[in-house]
Amino acid sequence: MLTIGGIVAMTLGSLMLIDSPVPYLQISRRVIAATVVVSSGLFALILYFVMRTQKTRFVSGVEGMIGERGRAVTDLCPEGRVFVHGEYWDARSAQPIARDAAVEVVRVDRNLRLEVVAVEETQPGSGIRQTDEEVS
Repeated sequence: MLTIGGIVAMTLGSLMLIDSPVPYLQISRRVIAATVVVSSGLFALILYFVMRTQKTRFVSGVEGMIGERGRAVTDLCPEGRVFVHGEYWDARSAQPIARDAAVEVVRVDRNLRLEVVAVEETQPGSGIRQTDEEVS
């Protein structure tokens, strides 16, 4: 609504800017129309990108960790270490998880300890990197 009000105010303000009976002292209606159209298009484009950004998933911080997949570095029974999102994390699991098992983050505690669950192995290229030992 503020954008529409701004466009209307800019249009009316431009029309009233120089009210002179002499034509060469007035602002051309074509210049006013072109300025309003270009400014309106810019505002619409910015609004589109802002709305699109608001709908995207978080990719950083605590919110971005939930749903990430990784690998158990140590046995989790109930605590251990995992490798998720390119970093080593302390983790906890309600069920025992073996070393090198695929895990998924379901929660992040206040002290930045991850709550994880075991997941089925996924296809290569799905976010869990295989080490040289796993390939051979």
